[in-house]
Amino acid sequence: MNDEELAAYQEETLRQLIKDMDDAAPIKPAAVKQLGVQFINARLERHMSQHQLAKACGMPQSAIARIESGKSSPTLNTMHRIAKALNKTLVLKDIA
Repeated sequence: MNDEELAAYQEETLRQLIKDMDDAAPIKPAAVKQLGVQFINARLERHMSQHQLAKACGMPQSAIARIESGKSSPTLNTMHRIAKALNKTLVLKDIA
């Protein structure tokens, strides 16, 4: 499988996950904060402002700020949109 086929497979797998999962499933507070820190680091690596990231995701800058600060628990779809805008792969892990 070449890189292009792998990317297409990952994209389709994630689309199916989004379709099958309940977007409203709660995320543990520690995981929300950790996710926010990871998004901040990825955004800064790409030299993007919150405003630029928000525009790339099609959402308000205030939503990005709430997610990055851990004050908002994003849906799976929102996490996917942010990861895609940051050119990152979204990896979901069960952290018991």
